[in-house]
Amino acid sequence: MKVYTLLGLALLIAACTAEKESYTHTLAQGEGIPSSVIYYWQEATGIGVTGALDLMESATHIVKTPLKNIDIEVPQVANGNYSISIENEAGKTIFTEIPEKFINMDAEVSFSSKVFEPFFLKEWNPMKGKDYTTVYIKSKLDNQVFYIKVVLTGTAQEIAKYSEDF
Repeated sequence: MKVYTLLGLALLIAACTAEKESYTHTLAQGEGIPSSVIYYWQEATGIGVTGALDLMESATHIVKTPLKNIDIEVPQVANGNYSISIENEAGKTIFTEIPEKFINMDAEVSFSSKVFEPFFLKEWNPMKGKDYTTVYIKSKLDNQVFYIKVVLTGTAQEIAKYSEDF
């Protein structure tokens, strides 16, 4: 009887610690963001037009959805860096080099443009008045786990980023 109890407990622990196959990202269209389409994709490198090694968009997207205040399912991704892009009349704004740990979690993902958010660092004050777009990825399970990236709107040019992972 004791052996069956231990075996059952071991199976229960194994089932509880198995990685999820997908994660829920709750998207939020914040201030300054017009109607947009969101893409999640894995980054790849290759030889660009200049002959240098460039960051390139993979051929297939992991997620493509209109930006609305909705929940989306994001499949579990492999190790590596990922990008999230927003396409609208301002062009294509790309947030590059997002570690997979911020994709592989249940998260709230919000976007804003030209808004100096309350969670920004004081050192970012010089950004005020610039044309920038922000992505803020925050774990639903632990608000101490988050990723913020700010880029020049319509580009992939990073202005600022900050993350915490406790």
